Amino acid sequence: MAVVVVLLVALAGLVTWRLLSLGAGGPTIPPTLVLNEVLFDPAPGDPSWIELKNGGTSAYDLRGLSLENETAVRYDLPSGIGPVAANALLLIRFDGQNRVEGSTVHADRAAFLSSAGNLTLRGTKGDLDWIAWGENQPDSVKLTRGGEVDPLSPGSTIGRIPQSIAPARRLDWVLYSSGEATPGGRNPYPAVAVLAPFDGAQLDGTNASLAWYAVPHAVHYRVQIATDAQFAQKMVDINAPYSTYTAAPLSPSTYYWRVQAAFDDGSAAEFSPANAFNLTGTRGTANAPLAHLLTNVPLLLQRKDTSLLLLEERDETGDHAWDRPHREGSYTGDPAEEDCAIASIVIIDHAFGGALSQDRVGYEIFKDRLPGPERDFQYGDGTYPLEEKRGLEFALGTTVTMVLDPDVNRFWTSVVSSIDAGLPVFLGYRQRPPGGGHAVVVMGYDVVGTQRTFYAHDPATGNGARGTPESMQGRIDVYFLLPPVSQIHARSDEASVHTDSDGDGIMDFDETNRFDTDPLNRDTDGDQVPDKADVRASIFDSRYGYSVL
Repeated sequence: MAVVVVLLVALAGLVTWRLLSLGAGGPTIPPTLVLNEVLFDPAPGDPSWIELKNGGTSAYDLRGLSLENETAVRYDLPSGIGPVAANALLLIRFDGQNRVEGSTVHADRAAFLSSAGNLTLRGTKGDLDWIAWGENQPDSVKLTRGGEVDPLSPGSTIGRIPQSIAPARRLDWVLYSSGEATPGGRNPYPAVAVLAPFDGAQLDGTNASLAWYAVPHAVHYRVQIATDAQFAQKMVDINAPYSTYTAAPLSPSTYYWRVQAAFDDGSAAEFSPANAFNLTGTRGTANAPLAHLLTNVPLLLQRKDTSLLLLEERDETGDHAWDRPHREGSYTGDPAEEDCAIASIVIIDHAFGGALSQDRVGYEIFKDRLPGPERDFQYGDGTYPLEEKRGLEFALGTTVTMVLDPDVNRFWTSVVSSIDAGLPVFLGYRQRPPGGGHAVVVMGYDVVGTQRTFYAHDPATGNGARGTPESMQGRIDVYFLLPPVSQIHARSDEASVHTDSDGDGIMDFDETNRFDTDPLNRDTDGDQVPDKADVRASIFDSRYGYSVL
């Protein structure tokens, strides 16, 4: 006979029950009503809506169910509405019609959701689910399929990946474009949306280092490289276990590539939009060196790069452990890898003699979004332009200029004047078609005849790529211009970021700034349990990992 174990877990302010069935009987799935998809920013003339999902194996009684938004305004579902069948959906449209039509509720109001807010699903016995979205929401769904949050197109939604039924799991939610939204229908498996390097990149040599932003719960990725945009002449068609692939050797030519996420139930998402790259051969022969290049700008890969404790990280050991730097280039779909903007800030900091870590910059950006040590770092968040500005100004000890201007000619003029003054340019751009953003550091340019070329270091691939301003047409989200070199005072990590004075496995910086423990005492509270074990025990269980997500 199966033994049922019930675990009570406090999760982001929401108390949830986990029912486990151990033994031959397999997992028990009770009626589980959760938020499934939300349209909070509809196109003009369209209503906003909320979709609920019963992920259980029996019907869910809707009596007493309500929704509450971030301003504590409540919407009670109308009385008399029938139960939601197992594995079925209920759509609530805020169109002011006040009626029920099959599995669609037309609410009695037209306004309920805002562009940045949160939503609680509440039953008669307490909260069932909770989700947040938008800038300045402390535990928001990531509103990008890349690492940088670019402006949303009206009609975009946030939704759960199909197999998700766990409440308050923001990492199970993704951004869907208006064309992917499915009101009243099953959510699609999300496609890979952001590829690096950027579309139209020119790469030196005969190897192409390719990377992409991972999809939640994908088990592998199909990578195709072809010599034609229709992928009729494929040079590569392989399954990659992680979100990176190096194609080598390839002859100098133009290639097209795309990626498809696959999942453990045998399903596959649509292919990503295709990017093109051009291999130019060995630098200095087939491709002349750039005439204007900043040689002090280093190549770095985006990652967790210190031993500061990342409480949200699921791994205790290996390349992605919670308490050590993650191995460079080990892109396993870890949400800690989605920090292209933070890595770009650190690249610029190092170019001026600073020695900041990505973790330290991330801490400076995110330390105040929740009380306590949770969510102090980037972990499946992406960054907004204002957060990037704050991080860049912290790193350089000066004020920078944020430019939200998509005009490629003005961008080019800014690149030329900056590089000539010895200043790299932080560039945030969006995938084409829009699906998410990515950040790089522009550190060179050239003009040959009428051909204008910029050169950028990409923290996703760890390599440089050339591009043209024309290739960024309609894709520039933001770039930052730096003041004169004389006004830049690049920072370095405090020694405490890398020092563990009492040898308890917690860096002194964490002890004094995050956990309020004594950096000179392995057992601050005198309970005969080392401080690090106390921290671990408060957030980790062996089956579900860290419970602060």
